[in-house]
Amino acid sequence: GSRFMIRNGVLASGLLLGLSRPTHAPRGVGAFVGAIGAIGAAAEAAAAAVQGREEAAVEEEVVIECDSGERFLLFAEVAKEEARSGATTEACRWAPVEGATFLPGHAGEAATAATTLPIARSRCDALGSLCAGITLQPCRAGQSPLYTLRGGSSPYSSPQGEVSWLKLCQRSGGNLEAVEDEGLWRAGDEDEGDDGHEEAADPPSAEACGEERFARLRSAAADYYSSGVVSVQLLLWLGDILREAAYHGWQTLLARCAPGTLQVLLLRMEERVFVSSEEYSSLEATYLRGLHDALAAARSPPQSGLHGSSKQQRSAAQGLASGRGSVDFVLCFCGVSRSPGGGYPDVEDGLGWLVQLLASGSEALRSKTRVFVKEKCGEVVDPGLAAALKEALLPFAHVVEVDHVEDQLRADDATAYLAHLSGKQSDDLADWTFFLHADAPEHVHPFRLLEEVFLAARSGALDADSFPFMYLSHNFLDLGTSVHTWDNYASPLLWRRLFGSSIAPHRSAVKGYCCVQFVVPRRRLLLRPREWYANAFGWFASAASYFSLFPAGKSVTWQDLTCRTPAQLWMPWWHVVFGEELSCPERHVDPR
Repeated sequence: GSRFMIRNGVLASGLLLGLSRPTHAPRGVGAFVGAIGAIGAAAEAAAAAVQGREEAAVEEEVVIECDSGERFLLFAEVAKEEARSGATTEACRWAPVEGATFLPGHAGEAATAATTLPIARSRCDALGSLCAGITLQPCRAGQSPLYTLRGGSSPYSSPQGEVSWLKLCQRSGGNLEAVEDEGLWRAGDEDEGDDGHEEAADPPSAEACGEERFARLRSAAADYYSSGVVSVQLLLWLGDILREAAYHGWQTLLARCAPGTLQVLLLRMEERVFVSSEEYSSLEATYLRGLHDALAAARSPPQSGLHGSSKQQRSAAQGLASGRGSVDFVLCFCGVSRSPGGGYPDVEDGLGWLVQLLASGSEALRSKTRVFVKEKCGEVVDPGLAAALKEALLPFAHVVEVDHVEDQLRADDATAYLAHLSGKQSDDLADWTFFLHADAPEHVHPFRLLEEVFLAARSGALDADSFPFMYLSHNFLDLGTSVHTWDNYASPLLWRRLFGSSIAPHRSAVKGYCCVQFVVPRRRLLLRPREWYANAFGWFASAASYFSLFPAGKSVTWQDLTCRTPAQLWMPWWHVVFGEELSCPERHVDPR
């Protein structure tokens, strides 16, 4: 994975490239509604009830097959054989991993698991270097999750709610094995019994500052502070040094190159200021301690980085004091389990991820947050759905509305979003509006991007007078080369119909992002009058939006209905509606 950052008040993080979904993760997220944020504690409590059954089965070969198709061996003899071949005399401790994550691979040749965390840890310790950690994951519907033993030490973010722990072991050289993705390990969150203090290190020096990584970092950081654009070089060298900090500790790095290490601390502080006040305070304390020691040794701190980090912290404090940062969520939602056809499995929308996202706020922030659910599945929906959604979300948002949006032929996000912009809320728009699908974690990778942009917006730190429209999904589309997002007959016709123009651009001129997940400041929403949104809503809600896009009469194919073709063709140029140029820049090269 690499990381990209966005100026104007938020350093968004962690773009994980090319990572597949875990095979053990269920497709739907609806099953986790109400459990997100408490899954670890709930699973511990549920597992305690079956402690006696598990202990009785320790010496048996018990195989359990999960709904995902994975098979796990509970307390089989094979684990003891692996322990004899792979165990070490390491001193190990356990570190929880931040957020919903899973660890890849199985510990050893067999997939093994336990139903309580203490027994899973014992088994993992016995396997030595073959076991890198534990992931708590669902297995069967209605049953307690399993603590599965994992062989990989690089946590992957997941929207499904898994919880992971890494085994950090003392090696002969005195170092600890640690997390490869430094952004996921919670510093200072080790198990009880570890005092959290690093061993005494040599005083700060600059003896290693001539090394390539520190020299390249210094140059890339200078470019970032002057231009606001994060380069690939900064991502690479920052990640490299953060990993070493996870392995060896900040004091060891300060002893090698104090100026470079202080620079890394400032960049990390700037990233985490909106996300975790505890982590920010811990990093700040490390920075100030290192700065004090460096000044005593007459080493100069990086002034530009200190200015950037302090500016972000002031922006957050001033924003909260001013009352800026009201946020609306507009969600395209279908409250029934359904298959899109073509052999695809059933999917079910759920908003557990939104509960988790909003739960970090205080009562004061609740008053700045509203949720508008646009239901698209009509009479087939459970009549108790609206009440259930309100019960789940009202603790975190002072307004929760669930409205049905009727289409002659399904237009999904097109009419969901336009109904909001053309309805009563058009006279009472929030400072920021997040337009999202109910399965947003499927489209926003990493999900921390949404988390950090939301927290920065709600804190008031983002400047609504200068911040642009922003896509949140990860799949960038160049319509000049994308096969399925521009039709040479229908797309120009749709363009002329929506914008009232006599011509349409060539497809090669239009670039945007897939999947219709974005955030828009109020001033951009107001660039077009309410009547424009109402006309567009009427068009997409009518069957005419399908009929007019095809030259052969009023026939609509199954594929067009399944793909919601009119909405699909509009998908990569929503940014034009809100005042962006035809070619929307990729986020990581956009200095705004």
